[in-house]
Amino acid sequence: DIDVILVNSPYTKRYFNSFLNNDEFDSIISSYGNYFNFNKILNFNDSNFYDRDHLNQYGVEKYNRYIINKILDTK
Repeated sequence: DIDVILVNSPYTKRYFNSFLNNDEFDSIISSYGNYFNFNKILNFNDSNFYDRDHLNQYGVEKYNRYIINKILDTK
């Protein structure tokens, strides 16, 4: 049996908010298993990004710390 964890990785707030139906998407994806939308869980500001959908080194370190703990908590 394989545990699957689905994630929506962080984007800049402006880019994330440009998508329609984020809540509907979350609802559908979460029905498939453990799902985390890090755009809603973590509070990243634009200084954590290299561009609109890639974290810079500081953002990656922050994200990695959180996601590793989240994965360990689901076991």
